[in-house]
Amino acid sequence: MGRNLPRIINFCQEVSGRQYGSKKSVKWAVGGRCVELKHHKGATMEPREKYKPREIVKTFSRQSRNNLLKMLLSIDYDAMGPPVFFTLTYPGEYSEDPKSWKRDFHSWVTRIAYKHPELCLIWRLEPQKRGAPHFSGFLWGWDELSTSEGREELSRTWYEVVGSGDKKHLRAGTQAILVSGPDRRRQIFYLAKYQSKDKTGNKEEFFPYPVGRYWGVCGRRNLKIKKEVADLSAPIWYKVRRAMRKALEKKTHTRLKSSLGQSENGLWLEMSEKDLFRLLDLYEEDS
Repeated sequence: MGRNLPRIINFCQEVSGRQYGSKKSVKWAVGGRCVELKHHKGATMEPREKYKPREIVKTFSRQSRNNLLKMLLSIDYDAMGPPVFFTLTYPGEYSEDPKSWKRDFHSWVTRIAYKHPELCLIWRLEPQKRGAPHFSGFLWGWDELSTSEGREELSRTWYEVVGSGDKKHLRAGTQAILVSGPDRRRQIFYLAKYQSKDKTGNKEEFFPYPVGRYWGVCGRRNLKIKKEVADLSAPIWYKVRRAMRKALEKKTHTRLKSSLGQSENGLWLEMSEKDLFRLLDLYEEDS
């Protein structure tokens, strides 16, 4: 063993940092409209970094916005049924402590989830013009919200959790809109983009001080999201990436960086699995 030790050390130094298992793949949401290209660089033999504490969330970052939008676009809305777009607001007087907002919200979710075990929702926190916190999002599993009795229960539960004692807040502190009809999917995607908007339209989408997470999911086990992954050959992967880049540039009217899609985060686009399969079939025939 002693004779081979220098050779083993030299070998380890040579392979240190080398990547293994590098591959290219595509991931799509079954029944949704989210397609992602992935460039898996594989494992390395570099030593693991020490644990780093999580940074304080200071704003609604672009990465967080993308994660929210990808989740909303990945849902199988045909399997989930029509959602309810809800809003929860505070009265004229409210606490400036973000922990109390989250505590109120999660107390409200716990309260209604006890009565509606199939409940699941995706929430978003944003400031109103007056600076007050405002929760909104999509909700499933509370069928009574489509009725006046359900909307009254929504107002009453939020009013009681907040404990404002303001009758105006009881009447106007909540809103529930059922997203249904033949153009339901288009409405959902419009609201999804509204939910994930950032600093655009001359509106500040963040608080002037840290408030923690700006969005989240409750009842995730009841959310219908299924992802499929397929490995692609390099020629087809680059052709698909080129087509997605052109589609994004046309949609955003922006010239994208040439390095886009090189990282493991990859490139993603709003696209149905049907359109993806049609694109892959086209490129497979050409290759």
